[in-house]
Amino acid sequence: MWGSRLRSALFIDFENIGSRMSPAVLRAMTAWLEDGKFDEAGRKRRLVAKRVYWNSSAEKHRDTFEAAGYEVVLCEKFSAMKNGADIRMALDVLDSCWKTPGIREYILFTTDSDFVPVLQRLAEKRKLSAILVNEATMVSHTAFSIYADLLVPVRELMSQGFTYSRPENGWLRSLVKSKAESASGARAGSQAGATPASASHNGATADEAKGKAAPPALIPLAQAERAVLRVASRTPQKFVPRREIEKELQLIKGFRKAGPNAYLGKQHYQGLMLEVARRNKRIKVQQGRNNSASVMYVPED
Repeated sequence: MWGSRLRSALFIDFENIGSRMSPAVLRAMTAWLEDGKFDEAGRKRRLVAKRVYWNSSAEKHRDTFEAAGYEVVLCEKFSAMKNGADIRMALDVLDSCWKTPGIREYILFTTDSDFVPVLQRLAEKRKLSAILVNEATMVSHTAFSIYADLLVPVRELMSQGFTYSRPENGWLRSLVKSKAESASGARAGSQAGATPASASHNGATADEAKGKAAPPALIPLAQAERAVLRVASRTPQKFVPRREIEKELQLIKGFRKAGPNAYLGKQHYQGLMLEVARRNKRIKVQQGRNNSASVMYVPED
């Protein structure tokens, strides 16, 4: 499931990002998504489809998007009626699920709460999803947090995605690094008691000094929380069959039902469900015999 690059599709409702768009911003945003910088697990993506939906007022941006490999979908907008772009986009997302089955994840740039049914359908089809969210709009934020695998805060997109600069790589990075190490070695040779190159002046580990960071240990638990929410919220106030929850949990990298790291380190089903309930008050758990558990979703008042 978690290959070197996740096959993803990007669908954008232009109204949600258009105010600051330029060729440089579009390049930065696309690279930010491909490099997985919006994902705490840092998974890289291959955007096998990139579509943007807009009305005629945004046609001035067509050359910019098409030059970046985006497909532009012009949507007619009728006077005094809701924007038609989001409706067309929702239809195309679901249509692509069976036309392009190789797509594993859908990244949706819309903050419209009407997309909750789309997220539900994607979950039913065992697709991953990421969606743009306005943290100031609590209703849609709460709904999206239940059904989407990843949330992309608008503020984070604007501050990080629009200004992202992809690190140098390949031979150019090696050349720069080699020159820097040579210069550093020459200086170090003339200084007695110099700190070894592999150590950090502030006590950072060697991996940190190289710019590497181990994936946060809590990432699988956060994924488990979302998985349980997705399944249990489909039938509020009713206990969910264990097999349905475990079917969703098995999509998480590293999930095992046996062994030293069984149930993401919680050892058994009951232990993991209690951890999920601790993390999210909408999940209620009744403990059973032999480390079993009954799980229910209880909506907030």
